Amino acid sequence: MKLNRHLNTEDTQLSEFHPFIEADNTILGLKAIINTMGDWVFVKDDKSRLLIVNDAFCEFFQMTEEQAIGKTLYEDITQEEQESFMSIDKQVIETVIENIRDETISFRGGEMINISTRKNRLIGKDGKRYLVGVVKDITEVVKARNALKNPKNNSKKKSRQKTS
Repeated sequence: MKLNRHLNTEDTQLSEFHPFIEADNTILGLKAIINTMGDWVFVKDDKSRLLIVNDAFCEFFQMTEEQAIGKTLYEDITQEEQESFMSIDKQVIETVIENIRDETISFRGGEMINISTRKNRLIGKDGKRYLVGVVKDITEVVKARNALKNPKNNSKKKSRQKTS
């Protein structure tokens, strides 16, 4: 599949992206590019099944690419979160509207993480719709921001540390 991110006013279209296409027309060059990113990168079909994931995505979810492809990974989050994500995925796939949001999700038996998610629609040459997403774990940023918002807790923690 030859790829190019070509933006117009209505949709993101797939077309030629020649500098990153291997000799046999595979997208291995593109995989190398997305694997350099520390954020999770993924492409889903219209049923929210993963088609492409990068190494950071696999590392976070503690699975191989082969284990991730074809799955939704909704089994690792709460029912409420599943419904929210599926609703957002559907909305993005059906519209031209990009979705950017910061949210908290439970993961791996209740561990809470803060993420910033950016999702957009991609239309294939065959007319099929795909969801392209990038997710950044912002848990530490949120913790630091909250600590700055509440200086009383910070000073109490510091005084406890000095007396220990």
